[in-house]
Amino acid sequence: MDTPEKIVLRRKRQVMCAEFLLLDRYIHAFVKAGIINGQARKVINKEDSNIGKVTRLLDLMNGDAASFRKFCETIDDEYEWLSDELRAELKAEKGELHVEWYVQKEAEILVQKEFGPSKRLSQAEKKEIEDIIALKTQCTKEVWKKRIEASENTLESEKVRNRERCCRLNVLIDNIGKFIRTNQSKLPDELKSSCIMEADKGSAGAGTDTEIAEGKQLVQTLDSRVQTMLKMTTHALNYRDRLRDERIRALGVLGCDNPNTRLDLLLKAALDRAQRELDESLAEALLKEEEARKLEEQVSKMRSSVASEVAEKDKKVQLLNVHLEKSTGHVADLQKNIESMRRELRANMVEVNKYKERAELLEKHRRLGYKAGTDKLPLKDVKCAQPKLPTLGVEPRMARQRSMFWPANVYGK
Repeated sequence: MDTPEKIVLRRKRQVMCAEFLLLDRYIHAFVKAGIINGQARKVINKEDSNIGKVTRLLDLMNGDAASFRKFCETIDDEYEWLSDELRAELKAEKGELHVEWYVQKEAEILVQKEFGPSKRLSQAEKKEIEDIIALKTQCTKEVWKKRIEASENTLESEKVRNRERCCRLNVLIDNIGKFIRTNQSKLPDELKSSCIMEADKGSAGAGTDTEIAEGKQLVQTLDSRVQTMLKMTTHALNYRDRLRDERIRALGVLGCDNPNTRLDLLLKAALDRAQRELDESLAEALLKEEEARKLEEQVSKMRSSVASEVAEKDKKVQLLNVHLEKSTGHVADLQKNIESMRRELRANMVEVNKYKERAELLEKHRRLGYKAGTDKLPLKDVKCAQPKLPTLGVEPRMARQRSMFWPANVYGK
């Protein structure tokens, strides 16, 4: 490493400590490139801060001629701006950088504006400041020129890649449209219309002239087709889940625990069993039908016999009704006779009571020796008329009553 390179690294030390993050992969890359050795790596890793690690790295770099170049190449991926500044500073330090006249003029104007006629600095010092500012400005300009060229190259490559992507997008959109049209018939009715509308909407309006408009239109078309495919995919997944659930339920109904069993074989076996059960049910139904026919014949015979018995019972009931009517008439007559006999009996009882009182009175007079009537006739010559009682088939009872109430001497017996 020559003197200008060391001067540049010393001058950029503060910038590198502030901006360059020394990670382990950079240390490993520096060791692999031969910029530092293993002992220096250990010393760098002992530092706790990033500033200390960067300072140790700059102090322990090897002094060979290729160290500066390898260092810049190592940090080009992530710190390209820093490596460009280091290269520009090195060119300026070696005198290989040409300062353009307008840059020198701007530096002169800036120094004149800041210091002017001040005598704190000599003309040589002012000239030195002008050269430093001009050199620094030219370095920055060189760095920016390189960055602009890199950006232009990147932009051109991006344009080329964008055209390639547009071509691929067109092919992809066409393929997606073909896929949608091919699988449209397999979609359910409720999703067909939405998929067709999305596809037509995406494909309409293409054909603008500018590349930006074409890119935006292609992106919109691709997004529309992708949304349509997402709808189709979502529905297909839901339909697959429903089919899986239906398969599980069907296996449960068929009584199969193995989910890998072929459903068609199970269905065939189940249909065979169902056919056999149906045949057995039909045979049993025929037997039941024959038994029902026999029972129906027996019921018809029982109905005829019951009908004849009911007719006979009706005749007997009619006869009994006639007898009942006659008996009802006799009962009414008997009730009338009984009622008249009761009235006669009540009248006779009244008469009996009167005769009883008369007999008691006569008996009392007899005992006292009085005469009956006008008290001129003796009691034995008094004759009482015997009451005439009705004859209702109770002769003995009435005879006892007469003997009780009417003594023999009273009746003249």
